[in-house]
Amino acid sequence: MFWYNLMRSGAVDMRSYHAACPVLTGTKWTANKWFHESGQEWRRPCGLNQLDQERYVGDLGAPEPKRHLNIRSEKARK
Repeated sequence: MFWYNLMRSGAVDMRSYHAACPVLTGTKWTANKWFHESGQEWRRPCGLNQLDQERYVGDLGAPEPKRHLNIRSEKARK
């Protein structure tokens, strides 16, 4: 399922407001994919180094890393 929540002008489309119903029995699974109207790479640069990226990519069944990884940007670490 996919819908736009902005008009062509960039104004919020009030028709896109929605909510979820509570789960009464069983388990509910969801997934989100966000598309941004404009890029944010210059306002919030990623800054992940290769070791940090490995924590978030790969087999979901793999064990957690034994050491805590700091995901602050390289500039903030200096």
